[in-house]
Amino acid sequence: MGILRWLSGGNSPQKQKEQQFRGFDSKFGDDPQMSAFLKAQWLTGRGNASGAAGDMENAALDFTEAILIDPTYPYAYIGLGTVHREAGAYKEALEVLTRAHDVASTAQGTESRAALFDVCNSIVAIHIKAGSKSQVAEWAARAIAAADEPERAEMRRAAVATGMPDDDADMLQTLRGLITEYGS
Repeated sequence: MGILRWLSGGNSPQKQKEQQFRGFDSKFGDDPQMSAFLKAQWLTGRGNASGAAGDMENAALDFTEAILIDPTYPYAYIGLGTVHREAGAYKEALEVLTRAHDVASTAQGTESRAALFDVCNSIVAIHIKAGSKSQVAEWAARAIAAADEPERAEMRRAAVATGMPDDDADMLQTLRGLITEYGS
């Protein structure tokens, strides 16, 4: 039966998306904001997988759709900014990530506020690739400040408490090095 389903297109990316979205709507139909958040999160995950596989076109489509569904989900903007960065479209990447910064800076949810660190890191990466040395140090300092925000600090504590590595620690060390290297 699996082969017949596959041959009929029953397992296509569109069908997978429709199935996921129906599930979100059936579980959270009384909370459209939660349903939109889950759809954006799912699309962003699929976009990340597509991007990792080198399929930047489908990655960009998923990130764009995620932003349209939930404009308050900063990780979709980070994904789309990364697609632009990898294409060498630094101006477009910065425009998208500036919107992500605005979203994460004004967000109410813990995950969205915690994303501010990731947004700033993404902006640092673009400025490094674009050769904008003066901006590297500025955004590295913003990333360090974002790491100290309560939402991010709580996520780090929870991760470490469950035995996960503190990935932010290495990144913070790298950011400090960038400030030393690129700072005035």
